[in-house]
Amino acid sequence: MNKKKSSGTLPLLICIAVLAACWIGAEVLYTATKYLPFCLFGLICLMPALTLLTVVIFKLEIPLKDKPELVADGESTEDEKPQKGFKSAIKGIGVAILRAFGACARFYNKRRTVIASAVALAVNITLQIRFLIMLSRMTSIYTLSYTYLIAVLVVFIILLSVEKWTAHVSEEDRDEFFVAMKKNIRSVLILIRTALLLVGVSMALKLLGFYDAQNILRIVLAVFWYYASLFTIASFTVALIKKTLFTAPALNIPTPFSIGSSGFGLIAYLEENTGITMRSLWSIKMIKGLVPYTLLAIGLVFWLSTGIVQVESYEHAAVYRFGHLSEKLLEPGIHLTLPWPLDKVEKYDTETVKKLVIGYKSVEDTDNTWSGEHGTSEYRLLLGSVDELVSINLRIEYKISDLYKYVKSSSSPDKILEAQTYNLVTDKTIHTDLETLLTIDRNAFSTQFRQELTERVKIYDTGVEIVSVVLESIHPPIDVADVYQSIVSAEIEAEKIILEAEAYASTTVTKAEAQSYKDISQANADKYSKVADAEAAVAEFMAGVEADKAYPDSYRYYKYMSAITKAYGSAKLIIVGDGIDSSNIYFGNIGQVVTPQ
Repeated sequence: MNKKKSSGTLPLLICIAVLAACWIGAEVLYTATKYLPFCLFGLICLMPALTLLTVVIFKLEIPLKDKPELVADGESTEDEKPQKGFKSAIKGIGVAILRAFGACARFYNKRRTVIASAVALAVNITLQIRFLIMLSRMTSIYTLSYTYLIAVLVVFIILLSVEKWTAHVSEEDRDEFFVAMKKNIRSVLILIRTALLLVGVSMALKLLGFYDAQNILRIVLAVFWYYASLFTIASFTVALIKKTLFTAPALNIPTPFSIGSSGFGLIAYLEENTGITMRSLWSIKMIKGLVPYTLLAIGLVFWLSTGIVQVESYEHAAVYRFGHLSEKLLEPGIHLTLPWPLDKVEKYDTETVKKLVIGYKSVEDTDNTWSGEHGTSEYRLLLGSVDELVSINLRIEYKISDLYKYVKSSSSPDKILEAQTYNLVTDKTIHTDLETLLTIDRNAFSTQFRQELTERVKIYDTGVEIVSVVLESIHPPIDVADVYQSIVSAEIEAEKIILEAEAYASTTVTKAEAQSYKDISQANADKYSKVADAEAAVAEFMAGVEADKAYPDSYRYYKYMSAITKAYGSAKLIIVGDGIDSSNIYFGNIGQVVTPQ
């Protein structure tokens, strides 16, 4: 009895997982460094990994059980009774679901080759677009370190180890699918480890300070990409034609000149897929006729791809068609243009605010001190007094407002802005002195400077908008800053003493004025009180005169009694003498007559 062969899917999935991990690691490194070759290398790993994973997944058939015999509607056996109600409905739904699943499974099993082809095509088209987009995002601003170089070396060793492990995985008791996929994966591992080696060499050259090979490496990785894409698509198409996609798919990518391992060269690949001995004279003649057209087709595809341009959301692009600037600018998005060099596209950041420093470049916190060094050099101006110098620092913030004017008006609008700024700074300082300049209102100065600079730049029609002007620092040159600072400190101290004296004098005068006002108010109050008393006495006297004239006896008696009351009040009187008649004596308060006792 023949022993059943094992499919060996697990080793294949491990290798595919390693390729996917390489892509994830490359994306992480690209995010951290902005070094474009990392991203391109990751996509080179991802494309064959997804293609092979698609084949592995769709190779699996959905198992189906034999179709059960159904009892005819309206018939029942002697032991069974017609099922009704809720259980019957549930069973009917379950049968319908099983039938639908069976129909879908049978459709999938019959059409899985077509489905796998559609998925592989969609994946490749998506990755082709992604690669073209990333290919245009190269920047000279990136960060590299020896840590990243060591990480690349570790990944290279891992890929080499996985490829050797895959080579030594036994093919005994395995089916033809495993044997073919094993070779496919090994060819991919050999290709990407070669690409990774080139990335490592480029990083080493940059870190050692010899040469920045990023641009050259970008072109080389693009060749790797299109080479792998061409053979992946060609091999997939051949496997579909031969109907070996799920039996023994030959999806390996040949390594030119058998780099890295024997049996994976271009000749071996052609012999395996065509069944023709390539070492014969006829085969060589055919290859000589086929290779130029193939290379021409590859070059044509690559050339046409240069007409696909992606403009980011913060950018606009100017198009030079046959050397002439087109008035139509490219908005953010993906655009199709004529291939290079028919159309040349230059992208500009039109949304980000740029900064222009006039004076020195701010690098440390000491930039805010007079006596500290400010960058590599300072911009010194001779003031109107001719014998004074000043160091000044301005930050001009601007952005591109009209890209067409920016590109067409001048070859370097930024230099025009810088020159006009320096001219305006000179004009602002030539008619003033240091003390006036140091005590200037900075906000007002910045606002006025922005308005005047805008008017000057507008004459050149550069398409530049001045967003803001910031006066960061004005101070004497650092050579005399200590002396000047001592003088300024003494002046500040003298002014402080004067202000304190003025404050004390002001306080003393205020207190004296308050006391004077209080004394004057009290004197006026006493004056008015005495005058009132005198007027009251006069009025009382005149009233007495009138009363005496009208009722002399009564008034005089009243005055007499009032005098007695005032003189004696409640005092006790002792009356002694001869001939005193008690009937003529009154007891009680003076002025109040009581009955004698």
